[in-house]
Amino acid sequence: MTTSTYVSQLDAISKKVESFVQSLQNAEIHPSKEQYTTFKALSLRLCEASAAIPVEIEALKKRQAESCEEGRRLISQAQSDRKDLVHLKNRSVFARNLKLFFGGPQESAIDSDAIKARKKLTRERCERICKLSPDGLISWAVAFAPSLWTANLMSNKTFDCVEELIEPQGPAVWPPEMYDVLSALGDEDPLRGSQKYHEFLKAAEDEKQKAQSANQSRKRRCLADGPALEGEPLRPVQHSELVAQLPVGPYGSAMTQLPSLRQMALISPSFNRDRTQDRGYT
Repeated sequence: MTTSTYVSQLDAISKKVESFVQSLQNAEIHPSKEQYTTFKALSLRLCEASAAIPVEIEALKKRQAESCEEGRRLISQAQSDRKDLVHLKNRSVFARNLKLFFGGPQESAIDSDAIKARKKLTRERCERICKLSPDGLISWAVAFAPSLWTANLMSNKTFDCVEELIEPQGPAVWPPEMYDVLSALGDEDPLRGSQKYHEFLKAAEDEKQKAQSANQSRKRRCLADGPALEGEPLRPVQHSELVAQLPVGPYGSAMTQLPSLRQMALISPSFNRDRTQDRGYT
């Protein structure tokens, strides 16, 4: 059952119990002694079951956290190896993933029941991966070998977590060779006849254009903003401005009475044209 199914069932049970309580409050019945005993036993049984639900939900939350930790580890590993992934060093893994995503595992008449069950789960996972954004699907294809995420190794909870975390936060800029490989795979079997794959190719191209536009917009903003105001000459400070910024009070009035630089003869020395001899003070 899915999470939504469990939530729906619990919601239905809660409403039934609430309705029963309301009905019991308005009931005009006359239970016998034995029926009172049965009422009490059943109500205690219901209380025990109700008390166990929050405990099991908390245990489920803990298990989910452990699975998500494994999922985060896988995502972190994929991000740390991003340099290799962006350059698409392992093209065979990338191609196998794409063929599996859009074609599913191949069935055989000699498959055992256990193998059929695993392939069924893998096929369901492929369908979920194909519902990711183009960047999310590409990220998955370059990050994980099929042996890592198919039904035989990765748990359902870990898969759920990786599915949630694999989506990039913003438009991803992939190297041109990535799109060359995607296009080449679309010209070969088995993906040549896959309508779903060619729809993905079109969506990936659209995402590529958006990423390039966003990147160009950022560059234009940087050029428009210009370099940081580094080394910009300060305008001269007028005497009136300087006086206005002096502190008030007895110290301030005394400071305004200080002699000027010219009065103290602290005038910058002047140099002759060849800047080799000091002409002295004037």
